[in-house]
Amino acid sequence: YSDRIFMVRGSYDHAEIKYIIGLCDFFLGSRMHACIAALSQMIPAVGLAYSKKFLGVFDSIGVDDLVIDLRTKSKDGIIAHLSKAFFEREATAQKLSQTVPKAQEEISEIFSPC
Repeated sequence: YSDRIFMVRGSYDHAEIKYIIGLCDFFLGSRMHACIAALSQMIPAVGLAYSKKFLGVFDSIGVDDLVIDLRTKSKDGIIAHLSKAFFEREATAQKLSQTVPKAQEEISEIFSPC
């Protein structure tokens, strides 16, 4: 898979990182904001959770099944979960194209001036 899997090295600002993440068709991350950068661009993302906060964010757009709790899942369970998410990535992207714009609109309304 050396031609399909990339490790980004170097120092980049947030806009550059979001752009790089936007080039993906599937994202695996352990950092909340990196996962949000993927999801906000309708890119299926699996969150490798080390706290409960991942679940709330993913649940808000209907993809809480893409959170893997590293504190409780076995190695084999993690691999099975990732494989399932990867093979279902196209359906997930389609789902995100419906749920993400709605969530973005709701957030904009919260922060819009009265």
